[in-house]
Amino acid sequence: MTTNQQIHFSNNSIDYHGGDNISITKGVVSRVEVTKYAHSNVKLMTTQTDAAINSGNSGGPSFMHSKVMLLDKFET
Repeated sequence: MTTNQQIHFSNNSIDYHGGDNISITKGVVSRVEVTKYAHSNVKLMTTQTDAAINSGNSGGPSFMHSKVMLLDKFET
């Protein structure tokens, strides 16, 4: 994955309340780097995109060419 690649975010609202709506948001990767995760102390790839996501979308998949590329995490 490199910068300026377009990816698709599937913000799936299926939750404990029985929702059944799925929305797709497009975004462009603007940053790719390796970051040490606080919980596991392991270095993994992280990305930054311009796609609008909400805190409730954390853990949802992002797709490129019909393959899961990322798991979304909302940060402020």
